[in-house]
Amino acid sequence: MIENTSHKKIRDRIKHTFTTTNVLFIVAFALFALFVSLFLYLLYWGFITSFKDNYNDFVRNVLGLPKKWMFSNYAESFKAIKVRIASGSGVRYAFFPELLLNSVLYSIGGALVLVCSACFTAYCVAKFDKCKFSKILYAFNIVTMILPIVGSGPSTLQIMRSLHIYDTIIGFWITKAHFMGLNFLLFHAAFTKLAKEYSEAAELDGASNFGVFFRIVLPLIGGIFLTIFLIEFVAIWNDYQTPLVYMPTHPPLSTGVFEFSRSSSNATVGTPHKIAGCMILFLPIFVIFLIFHGRLMNNLSMGGIKE
Repeated sequence: MIENTSHKKIRDRIKHTFTTTNVLFIVAFALFALFVSLFLYLLYWGFITSFKDNYNDFVRNVLGLPKKWMFSNYAESFKAIKVRIASGSGVRYAFFPELLLNSVLYSIGGALVLVCSACFTAYCVAKFDKCKFSKILYAFNIVTMILPIVGSGPSTLQIMRSLHIYDTIIGFWITKAHFMGLNFLLFHAAFTKLAKEYSEAAELDGASNFGVFFRIVLPLIGGIFLTIFLIEFVAIWNDYQTPLVYMPTHPPLSTGVFEFSRSSSNATVGTPHKIAGCMILFLPIFVIFLIFHGRLMNNLSMGGIKE
């Protein structure tokens, strides 16, 4: 009796949801659920494929579970991931430890510089919104998001060579020190919605503009800052094209996996080894998501102002 009552409540709730919800919302939700299911299946397929035998198991059993779990695929891929570097002093190879170190410096430093630049500029524009220069910066950001920037690569290379920062990680960090893009708009919207009572109270206590920003405002938008930082970190971590152009002798792990996917070595030429290499690159991102998934998926809520 109790079970039938609970089933009836579930059916009534589902019926109420579908009868009171907009049709477009239901269609959008169904498409999104289909997209997520497809993505998760591809991730699952890649995981099980990375443990298959190159010739027999993978060819004859493309979609099924491995008949024999080949954990050696990861060990062999780990050893095979490397990048050939040609410089004035000769030719050498960068192996996994060096590639991983470059990726950490490349991703954390680049994301931090990029997010800090956008955050600080957006705060200045939002705080001094009556200033004409602030309006010019805001409009300039909108224009740069609309105009194509395909031709900026050669000029960036020339400037980096002239400043002697080409092919250095610090030089790459400097190229990220700009405020153009969507991050600026996100921070600007967050700063605009902040109650002015916070900063006004701090200024009455004698805090400077820097003190208000670092001690009052930045902790309030810490959730947004961390979320944008993680998004940029993932984007830079997976980027292999930019290091090929700007840091040819300091390749990150993404470049190593890219070169590994093109290799023709007999031992690691099969698809399972290639996918195992991609899984090695994916693992740190997956760990970061497990740690910060609550921050990425929850909404930011702030309080403290009483009417």
